[in-house]
Amino acid sequence: VSNISFLIPVFYLLKSTKKRSLKVNLLMIHLVLLGIASTYYHYIPSDKTLFWDMLMIATTSMVVLNIFMTPQNLQKEEEKVDSYQLLFYLFGFLSVIYWKFTGDIRLYLIILIGVPLYIILKNYKNKDIRNYLLLMIVSNIILRLSEHNDHFIYQFTNKNISGHTIKHIFAGIGIFSVIKILEKTNK
Repeated sequence: VSNISFLIPVFYLLKSTKKRSLKVNLLMIHLVLLGIASTYYHYIPSDKTLFWDMLMIATTSMVVLNIFMTPQNLQKEEEKVDSYQLLFYLFGFLSVIYWKFTGDIRLYLIILIGVPLYIILKNYKNKDIRNYLLLMIVSNIILRLSEHNDHFIYQFTNKNISGHTIKHIFAGIGIFSVIKILEKTNK
């Protein structure tokens, strides 16, 4: 049920954007697929289903990065995909393939840490979005802490809520804050 938090930003985008670019549409599709892949993993937990969940997290992160990296003058005028954007997207895909075959998660972690860090470093001077940056940072911290303390939270809440459930909720909040940052920076 907590995977619904990935869909709420999609509904917000559908309601708030009248004319959507190709990249915004791609982001919405990825968020829907992320919700589906995460549900699939939690319904049938295994390395096979985890692959799809991680793949959608990595590629959705790369879509966000590509939107942030698109020059301002290309936002409205033309939809153009540069080779570096395809390379970043491919990196997201390959990071999960690499994990699948080696068990090494470091490339995937570069994405999980690198994309939010890029957003922060690129936008921290913009006073109009500081609150959303702070919300993104706090949500990322809480989601990582709740993920790490999953079993403790589950026991603490008398087996009603897991840390992973809280992780999903704060991931949705983080995604929403990223969307607001994109809006405020005219991306």
